[in-house]
Amino acid sequence: MNAHDKTRGENLAAKKIRPNPEEIVRTVIEVAEERKAHHVVALDVRGLTIVTDYFVIVGVDNLTAIRSLSKGIIERLLQGGIKALHVEGAAAGGWLLLDYSDAVVHIFLEETRLFYDLEGLWGDAPRYEE
Repeated sequence: MNAHDKTRGENLAAKKIRPNPEEIVRTVIEVAEERKAHHVVALDVRGLTIVTDYFVIVGVDNLTAIRSLSKGIIERLLQGGIKALHVEGAAAGGWLLLDYSDAVVHIFLEETRLFYDLEGLWGDAPRYEE
């Protein structure tokens, strides 16, 4: 973390500014790509649910990758002063959820991802494009 990131994180925390959901989505995608995750999809669910603005759905190959990716996402967002409101699930179950309020991250083992088919369930949601 450089001095700018630290100052930015302190300013966000001090002002209690609500994080920009698009910033969260971009950061999650960036970390997922760095960690070689596959099938990264971000869905804009605004207007379809009041629960959140975005779902980010990520597939990984093994339980270690779930733990590693979730840790990487949590750490990167914390650098910007953004803290998960809730972490749910367990890597051992093949699905971990990181709740950032306006963006919810789902990290799945591929077979679990196919079983739950969130992309199909939320098929009316447009894909997030940077």
